[in-house]
Amino acid sequence: MNLTAIVPAELSNHLWQSTLFAAVAGLLALSLRRNSARIRYALWLISSLKFLIPFSIVIAAGRHLQWWKSPPMISHPAISIAVAIEQIGRPFIADDFFWPPSHPAVPSVSVIRAVLVAFWSCGFVAVLCTWIKNWMRLRRATLAGAPVVSNAPVKVLSSPAFVEPGVFGIFRPVVVLPAAIAGQLAPSHLQAILAHEVCHVRRRDNLTAALHMLVEAIFWFNPVVWWIGARLIEEREHACDEEVLRLGNLPSVYAESILKICQLCLDAPFACAAGAAGGNIKERVSRIMNQKVTRRLEIGKKFLLASAGLTALLFPLSVGVITASETHIPSFGAHAVLPSFEVAFITVDESGQLRSHWSDPPGSFNATNITLLKAIETAYGIPAYQISGPEWLKSRRFDIQAAANAAAPSDQLPLMLQRLLRDRFKLSFHSEKRLLPIYALAVARNGPKLQPVNDDGHRSIDGEPGYLVMQEGSVARLAQSLSRRLDRPVIDKTGLAGVYKCELYWTQRGAFASGGAGSSIFPAIQEQLGLQLIPQEQLIETLVIDHLEKFPSSH
Repeated sequence: MNLTAIVPAELSNHLWQSTLFAAVAGLLALSLRRNSARIRYALWLISSLKFLIPFSIVIAAGRHLQWWKSPPMISHPAISIAVAIEQIGRPFIADDFFWPPSHPAVPSVSVIRAVLVAFWSCGFVAVLCTWIKNWMRLRRATLAGAPVVSNAPVKVLSSPAFVEPGVFGIFRPVVVLPAAIAGQLAPSHLQAILAHEVCHVRRRDNLTAALHMLVEAIFWFNPVVWWIGARLIEEREHACDEEVLRLGNLPSVYAESILKICQLCLDAPFACAAGAAGGNIKERVSRIMNQKVTRRLEIGKKFLLASAGLTALLFPLSVGVITASETHIPSFGAHAVLPSFEVAFITVDESGQLRSHWSDPPGSFNATNITLLKAIETAYGIPAYQISGPEWLKSRRFDIQAAANAAAPSDQLPLMLQRLLRDRFKLSFHSEKRLLPIYALAVARNGPKLQPVNDDGHRSIDGEPGYLVMQEGSVARLAQSLSRRLDRPVIDKTGLAGVYKCELYWTQRGAFASGGAGSSIFPAIQEQLGLQLIPQEQLIETLVIDHLEKFPSSH
């Protein structure tokens, strides 16, 4: 069973990218361990927020940039590099396109998905309830507090329900001190503690903590997220310690005040309130007493940080720009003028048959028992594997009889069918490049066995299950025909030009069994045509359906 059949490829790729991003942030933080803690904190915060921002959004933005349109400006090596990088960043491939499956659908997939969604929902609610419970407990403790006279720039309260000093609130934060510390701390100790809490207020630590709590609630199953949370708490405390010492507080007095607070604390600090006793106390006291002076950021490290930031932003944007080529899928605005049929009758076909019949005499389109997938293929001239939409698109069938003026040019019929789909089925879509599995049709080791023929304009290709006969045609045409018989699209990479004829016979039972018995289509292609199918991945322009009605409108 394919992983992407259960977990959406977009989610798997996003988790993979965010984990790699966090690993890079960790390496940068390690290289900056002797510099200011606020820089390391910023790195961990960005890596946390990355879980809320998929790279695919930035890549998609790059593909829609209007100021870079000319394909010749982009070299083939650049495209190859971009494709390779996207393959690394998106190791999981969506399996939602309409080509024949290589194995029967597994009926338990929907059940597994439902179980996973229920399991995730339980975890999400549990984490969220924990944060809400802690927040309500802190709120009650804050409401029970009494104002304290101080020279701090923020409101200070004393509450008997608080077990350690902390900051409560995001947009109107207040510093809350435990009533138990009254008389326990010298004025110099209290001043150092207040300086620490005011630093949390100025840094908006409660706001950033709330953002990371959202990340933890959504991605509670990912240990990397919880590891980032621990790093955020650690570095925010180091950053405040550095600021308190910079303001002139004595290290011995400050360390002593932290230890006294810890003696009074009976419970662990809450993650939703920044407090003086947070983080690794032993490490903090050691850093304070050793008076570790953080180094200024050297020019080399400034360049490193700037390069990393620009790369994180511009690289996915550039991948989108480079891989965005002139679309091969027609795209018309909602009010584009398209020719239309003079009359069209559409009914739902409930015969239960699987075979379709259609004809297109001059100025007409008549189809019986046709799926909308096939209608879209015909209208836009693209194969089914380039179309992504609802599952019923390939199962719900219709009878369509449409007629226009008999003198209408034949090349107008696809445009008329596009108009019909847009007006009667409210079809709307967008084009998008996606990294899909393909078969590359290449020349085998012993060379091609295709028979060259003169091009007399009567090109034809025909076949039934188990055989394919091409009287006259290009290798690209052969690849298109093979695509309809395999579990993924076939792209011509032989480099062979000209017109050929060939015959191919295989056992239909083994059509999709790559590496299977000698009767499958894979060895047949190599033995009879001198070609081979190589599994690869490639960016392919796809038509992604945004909206499509199940029932046609009356007009």
